[in-house]
Amino acid sequence: DLSTTVRTSGVLSLAVSPDGLTLLSGHNDGIRFWDVSVFMETGPGWTRDILRLREKGHVRTIQPPVVLAWSKEGRAAYAGPDQALRLVDASGGTETPLAPPQPGGVTALAFSPDAQLLVSVGKDPAARLWDVKNLRLKALIKGHRSALRAAAFSPDGRHLALGGDDRQLHLVRMA
Repeated sequence: DLSTTVRTSGVLSLAVSPDGLTLLSGHNDGIRFWDVSVFMETGPGWTRDILRLREKGHVRTIQPPVVLAWSKEGRAAYAGPDQALRLVDASGGTETPLAPPQPGGVTALAFSPDAQLLVSVGKDPAARLWDVKNLRLKALIKGHRSALRAAAFSPDGRHLALGGDDRQLHLVRMA
């Protein structure tokens, strides 16, 4: 039984803000912010329907995001149609490139609980662990035999779970 339903364009990905008050949704036509308490589109500094970023004096629209993640510090990460990873400051809308396109595309993203690391997984069998502060690849995690589809950090950040098409679930101990 659904308590609230909103009609929208095709949904590709979802991420809930750390405070649980805002839902970030990736669609075929852009990124939307939702106020969970009233389930209406909202967002400071964003257009009503599509995330727009001010970059060198002009406004650019992001279309469509493929996967999304949200850090506890209010930064969002996404891989767009070109599969390059980007970080977005949700309070001001500034975008920072993080990584070039991942071979085969990105299927999932997850921030570590301390928001210092971002893991990206995709259609190749290696997970990429990114240092968010220094904007560099920290580690390439291998061990799967086929595409990865899911990634999640434990709440204490000591473990990273990875799963994919090879029907294996790997639990990686973080240093």
